[in-house]
Order: sequence, then C-alpha cells, then structure tokens
Amino acid sequence: MTVLLRFVIVFFVAAGLGVSASVQAVEIDLIANLSGSGGVPPSGSASTATAEMTYDDVTMILTWNISEVTPFFDTNVRFAHFHGPATPDQNAGVQLWICDNAGGGPAGTPVCGGAGGIFAAGMADLTSDQADALLDGLWYINIHTDEFPAGEIRGQVRPVPLPSMGALFGLGLLVMGLARRWRR
Repeated sequence: MTVLLRFVIVFFVAAGLGVSASVQAVEIDLIANLSGSGGVPPSGSASTATAEMTYDDVTMILTWNISEVTPFFDTNVRFAHFHGPATPDQNAGVQLWICDNAGGGPAGTPVCGGAGGIFAAGMADLTSDQADALLDGLWYINIHTDEFPAGEIRGQVRPVPLPSMGALFGLGLLVMGLARRWRR
C-alpha cells in the first residue's frame, strides 16, 4: 500500500469520525438548589429543594425534576416557574411554567406536588435565546406560595461542573505509567 493511499484512507476515516461526532447530541446536566435565602429579597423560609435538569443541545429540550421539598411549606403552593435572564441578585420575568395550583398557567401545566416525593417534573422546548441564557447561568427557579407570593424558595440554575481537563490528563498519565510499570 502506498503512502498516498494510506493518507487518503486515514483522512476519510478521520473526516467520517468528525462528521459523525458533530451530529451527536450533547446532554448538559444542570442543577438548582432552592432555598429561602436565594430569593430577592430573601424570604427567610426554612424550606429547601433540589432541581435536576438536562438540556439536549440538538432537540433543544429541557427536562426537569424537582425533588422533595423539606420541610414542606407552611402555606399552599401557588405555582413554580423558570425565570430569567437574571443574575442571582436580580429578578426577572417568567420563561417557563413548571407547575400551577392557582389556575393561571397555560393549558397543560401540571399541578404542583405535595409533601413527599417529586414536587414537579416536566419538559419543554426552548428557543435559542432561552437556551443561551439557561446555559449562561441566567435562569432561576422560583416556587411561589400563599405566604410568599413573590417566591418562597429560589435557586439559580447552573451547569453541573465537569471534571477538569487537567485532572483527566493527570489520571491518563498515571494509568499509562502504571501500565508501563506492569509490563516490566
């Protein structure tokens, strides 16, 4: 096999791998830790919750799951929303409805859960602008109650940090060193 033929084969294999990798969806994990101290202004509520989300960058679909609120609110839950764009010290308008017990949400908005278990779960299509703000950490979740109509607990949505490339590189070097030592 000639050098030119080898080059052509390697080139097309590499190009094919590059094309196939570029159409793969990247699912980005996000998290929000909701608390009374996260509100603007803070509510003083002792309740907390965790929201776990995944964003698919090809379909532009955001899915979410808000786990058990503890301790559960002292008054009725009205609704919960994604708000943005805003930094943690700012308030902003509603981007998406999460759940609704007050009857004011768009058709199809689910009812908010009660004490124990899943508080709310769902999915929605995002626009490009919404996705950009979400991934830039400029969205937050706010759960509104009768006692705190502006929001009892709030948490900024942020991407789950990935391991640093330096740590992964170091781990790779360690594995290679151990493999080399093992061969001796």
